[in-house]
Amino acid sequence: ARECIVVGVIIGALFTLVEFYLPKAKPYMPSATGIGLGLLLPFSVPLSFLIGALIASALGRMNPKTAERFVIPVASGIIAGESIIGVIVTGINNFVFN
Repeated sequence: ARECIVVGVIIGALFTLVEFYLPKAKPYMPSATGIGLGLLLPFSVPLSFLIGALIASALGRMNPKTAERFVIPVASGIIAGESIIGVIVTGINNFVFN
């Protein structure tokens, strides 16, 4: 695990340095934070991030003025909703079915 931590730190630092020193490459570089969260969190959480981002992107393409106002709340609501459902399901599994 120690070797993997070192590799992760090096790759994350390289992503950050490339974004800083090569600004033209920034749109093509993956987010080091996004990759880190994707590797650490259970699949359902990054999936809710993806769904929220897709909805926000679609809304932005359909109506840019509306998107300026509602993109962040819609994407945040998808993510928060998934988290709340996860807490509810855990509570039901622990207290009702035991």
